[in-house]
Amino acid sequence: MKKALRRTLKISGIVLGALILLVVAAVLLVLFDKPLVRNIIESRLNKAAGTTARLGKLDYSVFPFRVTIDSLEFGQEDAFQKLGVSLAHLEAKGAFWKLVRGTKPALETLEAKGLSVRLEQKAVSEKPVEIEKVLLQVSDTLAWAKRIAVTDTRLSIALLTGRIEVANLDLTLTPGAARDIFVYSIGRGDLAVKDKTGAGILSAALTSSGNFSLVSPYSIEASFDLKKARFSVGGIEDSLDSLSLAVTCRLDRPAQELTVSRLKISIPGLLDLEGTFAGKSVYGMFLEAEAVARIEDLGAGAHLLGPRLPAELRSAGLRGQAEIAGKYMLQSSDHGSKDNLSASLLLKGIELAPVVAGGPLQVRAGGRITVSGTSKAPQLSADIRSSLGRIAISGLTVAGSEVHFVGSATKSAADISLFDARLAGLAYDAAGGKRIAFDKAALSAKGTLDLNRKSGILASLDARLAGLTYDASAGKTIAFENASLTAQGTFDFVRKAGALTSLEAKLPGLTPLRLSGIYGSEKGAPSEFRFEGGGLDIPALRAIAAPFIPAGFAGWDLAGSLDLSLSGRRPAGARGDWGFSGTISLAGAKFNDPSFTIAGEGLDPVLKVEGTGSPSKGFSFNGSLDIGHGESLWKSVYIAWDKHPLRLTAAGRYDTASGAIDGLAARVFLPEVGSIDVTGSAKLAPEPSFDLATEARLSLGPLYSLYTQAGVSQESRLKLEGTVDATLAVRKTGHALSVGGRVKFADTNLERPLTKTLFLGITADLPILYNSGAAVASAPAGPLPEAGHLRIGEFQNPLLTLKSVDIAVRAGVNALAIEPLSLDLYGGRLELGETTFRLDPASGSFSGVGSLALHDIDI
Repeated sequence: MKKALRRTLKISGIVLGALILLVVAAVLLVLFDKPLVRNIIESRLNKAAGTTARLGKLDYSVFPFRVTIDSLEFGQEDAFQKLGVSLAHLEAKGAFWKLVRGTKPALETLEAKGLSVRLEQKAVSEKPVEIEKVLLQVSDTLAWAKRIAVTDTRLSIALLTGRIEVANLDLTLTPGAARDIFVYSIGRGDLAVKDKTGAGILSAALTSSGNFSLVSPYSIEASFDLKKARFSVGGIEDSLDSLSLAVTCRLDRPAQELTVSRLKISIPGLLDLEGTFAGKSVYGMFLEAEAVARIEDLGAGAHLLGPRLPAELRSAGLRGQAEIAGKYMLQSSDHGSKDNLSASLLLKGIELAPVVAGGPLQVRAGGRITVSGTSKAPQLSADIRSSLGRIAISGLTVAGSEVHFVGSATKSAADISLFDARLAGLAYDAAGGKRIAFDKAALSAKGTLDLNRKSGILASLDARLAGLTYDASAGKTIAFENASLTAQGTFDFVRKAGALTSLEAKLPGLTPLRLSGIYGSEKGAPSEFRFEGGGLDIPALRAIAAPFIPAGFAGWDLAGSLDLSLSGRRPAGARGDWGFSGTISLAGAKFNDPSFTIAGEGLDPVLKVEGTGSPSKGFSFNGSLDIGHGESLWKSVYIAWDKHPLRLTAAGRYDTASGAIDGLAARVFLPEVGSIDVTGSAKLAPEPSFDLATEARLSLGPLYSLYTQAGVSQESRLKLEGTVDATLAVRKTGHALSVGGRVKFADTNLERPLTKTLFLGITADLPILYNSGAAVASAPAGPLPEAGHLRIGEFQNPLLTLKSVDIAVRAGVNALAIEPLSLDLYGGRLELGETTFRLDPASGSFSGVGSLALHDIDI
């Protein structure tokens, strides 16, 4: 544009200079005849190389001074450009003696009609145009007349980069109030700008007025109005009814100072822009710019941008207003440079409805964004409010939401001083009919981000939920009237690692639940967590979990409190196995069924578990259960845990892929009663199966003391002494259950006071073989393979006394045989032949085959 401007000004100077030359020549040759004057002028114009000129009718008079020319054609062509000028009519009026003396202005009026200027650029000239000389020449030429008027003018400038055409131009020039100032007025003009292919870029009806100076300090104060403007830029084609531009500018070349005291661009109903600029370059550089742009209709702006915007935004129905204001200052010298920037973006009444998940999403927003500081270290702050209408996407539904964001940022850090969100009607439908929903949710958060390290700190998070419901499968629902969450933590976006300093959840009727820990996603990064809840009210927990409690337990009473602690840790290293531990303890626990046949009171069980592993490899674990206080009742079984505390331990390895527990080792220990040890393996799914070896050593007296009947006196209860040892192998595969091993009694005495029955000195070693499988439901014929015995040292009751009774037994699968037995009884003898008892697992019935003989019995 600079080169085009230079050439235009140069051409204007040439044309006006030629016109003045015609006038001066006419005056100097006033004594000659008019044809001679015309020929001399025409010959003079044709002297320059590449120049052609033809002058039509010339007429002039001296008193009063007047010159008229009908038809003028002028042409000039060289290697770089081709110029053509034509004129239909020229008339000049003025004072003859002023013209002779060179007094300016000498002409009162200079009027031209039908002026046509055509410039065609053929190549780029390496010789720069001395623009100051050209402007000075043009200014001197314009100073000859008090009023210059051109009508029906046509300008055509064809550059290598494009073409500029102005048709039907009416231009008036008059001297201004100060020297070298000219006032101009363009009454009309049809402007057309085209690219090098001839395609239109801009077309409009132009009017303009103002004043300018072509002598340093150069100045222009002008306004331009474009009507019915059509444009095509960057693939955008549209039209504007009106566009106005006003500018006041001053350039002082010696002082190297440029000042734009006023710049205003206005598109009615769309845009208003006002700005100023000041710049100076002496021993350094100084510039200052300030502007305010008001976009009255963002929808109209989006329409103008058209294909420049994404298709989703073009069809979103954008509405609202925006105001952009900014100020920039720069100072530079040999010692360095500094700048300062302040800018703001104000959004008012923003509305749009983009299509999300196949439906329109109503969005409203407003607020302010500001930037201040230097270009190297700008500071940004924002205060934005927005609201969203109903949205449904991928199972997530939100009836409406409101968000308020307040924050600030620099290149290195960001500070979120307020993030406040209000959600209504939020619901998420997951697979399997599961659903979580909130009537209302309020979320508030504060935090900071370190943009250099790409890490963040969550200073606070406060979430309050109303009407929270969780629907599991089969219509089971958990509901909370109110719930709240508060949290603090940090996060590293580069390492994808974070630290949750604290997360506290408050549910109705419960003490707070707390979660904390660190997390690292990189291979070998350490992670750990800790979850705690103390003094949790068991009835409140039961109310929450009520839908998941089987119907048979619905009428049970529960009381007490629960303490819960879970922790896990994955240390740094390539293996990445987790270590975990947990403790669940009850205090003052109480329960009973509606009939009070199963009950407990004052219980304090403590369950602990710890282990290592990973979801992909499985977990090794060990745990324990301790009960040392309270009492329990299971129908007729009563246990006072203060007298018989329980210690249960278990260890093994759980394979997540198969659902099996290998290397299982469990021990049940009751002081004074004894212990039970279990080893083997088990599988819980798809149906339970196990292969276990058990060893038990129990004291019969303390064991029996766990069993009693309500209302039975101490004197009427059975008295039992001795020990029992049992070694059994228990297997279950599918529906088949097998049990094999031996049960041994030692030093066993039994007394039943009510019947005065007494067994003393019982010892036994009894085999047990059982299998519920259909293939072995009946024992095979023949001798039973496993031998055993039962010995009773003495038996007494009011009617009979026996001493040293030895009974030999043999056992097979689902069968037991008593070998022949002879007893002295009531002065005679009882003889029992071999007797075999068989069990049918299918029906649970016994059958026996044997013989009995009595000799000389006397009762």
